[in-house]
Amino acid sequence: MINDATLKRKTAVIQQALLQSNQPSKDRPLEVLAKIGGYEIAAITGCILAGAGERVPVVIDGFIAVAAALTAIFIAPGCERFMFASHMSAEPAHRLTLEMPGLCPSLV
Repeated sequence: MINDATLKRKTAVIQQALLQSNQPSKDRPLEVLAKIGGYEIAAITGCILAGAGERVPVVIDGFIAVAAALTAIFIAPGCERFMFASHMSAEPAHRLTLEMPGLCPSLV
């Protein structure tokens, strides 16, 4: 869990990134990934897509991995069939993002 000051700071950083990156279009997931995603999210997204392409299950472990999973789903709908979530973290947003693609944690 993060405190209110940390949440406010993180929110401000994201808002600033969106303003500085020429408003990436949510309809173009690669553009969003390139402009605000970061290398780790891009790498995880690629791993998920490669796994799905080879029909190999991929473990989604943690909040950053869920962000990558959602990006992968926007790029290649249906790839979520090859994902499973390892756990539910204490981060409130983790639950919400796992619910979006219908992932259920294997370890509680």
